Amino acid sequence: MPQFVIYKYDFKIGEKTLLSANTNENVLDKAQTHFGKLFDGKQLNLYKMAKNNTESELYKNDIFCTRNGVTLMTVCNRKEVSIWKDYKELKESSFPFCHVIIDNREGVCQIAIEQASAFERNPDKVRDILQESIQRVLTELGIVFEIRPKMKVKKFQ
Repeated sequence: MPQFVIYKYDFKIGEKTLLSANTNENVLDKAQTHFGKLFDGKQLNLYKMAKNNTESELYKNDIFCTRNGVTLMTVCNRKEVSIWKDYKELKESSFPFCHVIIDNREGVCQIAIEQASAFERNPDKVRDILQESIQRVLTELGIVFEIRPKMKVKKFQ
């Protein structure tokens, strides 16, 4: 049975612009609508910058459906697999995945990320990918996007 970690997200006013150029309305009032429009397509441009800040890694993903503000998608990781055949090593790419559920309904604003072996059972890695990729899109609109854990994780004793 899959296990998910729940995150909360919110929007803040960015530095670039406080007002929409077209209508002079506060961008923060429309932030959730702009965020929801990102999931109208079949996939997102998900990538994470490498530590040297010169290269980025693109992550394969699919948006399966969005209904009433709730989106189901997968995010794939790329892993190199070595296969030996006829005394020769063949390297192939494998794309294990995890499920992501984004609940963009008014007043909910939650993201559930599956703890899958695709990302070493660490959903924070997927959160970082989503955070960085979505933030780049929303920054152009003057919106700061932040994903944080819904509650502190503690071990039961």
